[in-house]
Amino acid sequence: MPKNEYELTARAQAIQNLLTGLSTEALLDLGPHLNCHECEVLAGVFLTHGHKEQFNALMAGHVMSDDQGDCREHVELKRELEQRRAEQ
Repeated sequence: MPKNEYELTARAQAIQNLLTGLSTEALLDLGPHLNCHECEVLAGVFLTHGHKEQFNALMAGHVMSDDQGDCREHVELKRELEQRRAEQ
């Protein structure tokens, strides 16, 4: 929990920097280096803040290299997150 207004602003700025600071090319390259859980956590941040292009790049990079065959689970995650965002 933020202790003061400055800390809250600093956290918000850090999240904004994460959302806008990574190119789709970087996220496509990053995807294969994350396990499924790590990828879903980061992808969820992008999707819930309306950054679908970054979400898609990260997931595409991950799914293309995913040897566990759980692409279907990732598609279901995307649907669930999009539904949550629409309800907000």
